[in-house]
Amino acid sequence: MLKSRILDRKDLDYCYAVFKSYIVAHHSDDVVEILLFTDCGRHYCIIINAMALFEDNMQISELLLSNPLQVLPVLDKALASVCSEMHKGNGHQEVMQPKKNIHGRLTGLPVCAELTRTKLPRTRDLGWFLSGIVLKV
Repeated sequence: MLKSRILDRKDLDYCYAVFKSYIVAHHSDDVVEILLFTDCGRHYCIIINAMALFEDNMQISELLLSNPLQVLPVLDKALASVCSEMHKGNGHQEVMQPKKNIHGRLTGLPVCAELTRTKLPRTRDLGWFLSGIVLKV
């Protein structure tokens, strides 16, 4: 199993920067589409292909897979930041609404023994990705 550790501020800042640049490069259209919705209280998600993200930056794969409970909130923070920046920097602010409830959803996680279970998850699986789901207590 991947070795988990407490990430320091430098690691989290690195994840934030990588996520922001990836979102701008690959999901700008998705962010604009969300900004055009009028319901600001609704929760929105952007589906991110994990393998494409990992191909773009291999270090993020290790940080994300070994520390999902620490790194996934950073992804959401990066999405909210990009959303806010795109809203402010866009000439169509009158038709766009800023959104605070925007979340990243990872799909296409690599198939490996650390992420796959044939039986119900066990206690040791808490806080780890299993088939794209983070188990929380």
